[in-house]
Parts: sequence; structure tokens; C-alpha cells
Amino acid sequence: MKLEPEDVKGFQRLWKDSFDLELSEQEAQEKSTALLEMMKLVYRPLPKPAEQQQLSILDINQDKHEI
Repeated sequence: MKLEPEDVKGFQRLWKDSFDLELSEQEAQEKSTALLEMMKLVYRPLPKPAEQQQLSILDINQDKHEI
């Protein structure tokens, strides 16, 4: 994956701000690409089980027994 030069520069700025270390353009390209590849593997929506439903306030209040 090849990032746009302005994205690499932005990554270099973020790295400098976060770690107070400067990266070469090559290092920034490698690290940002590795980060994006890892995020592709990790960041996925969780599947909703078929029986899971979103409860509304009305559903919750129906289960309460008030005196």
C-alpha cells in the first residue's frame, strides 16, 4: 500500500508530537503502512447475533413492577 506524500508528512508530524522523535520519509512510510495493515486486520464490525435485539425504553419499562 502506498500512501500519498501529504499523508506520510502528516504521519511524521503525529509521530514527532507523540514520541518526540523524527522519522525519515521511508520510516514513516513503513510504519504508517504497517499500522494501516494492522488496523485492517483488527478493526472489523462485530457481527450481531440473530437473537440480539436493541431494547427501547418502552421494552425496559415493561419489565419493571412499580407499586
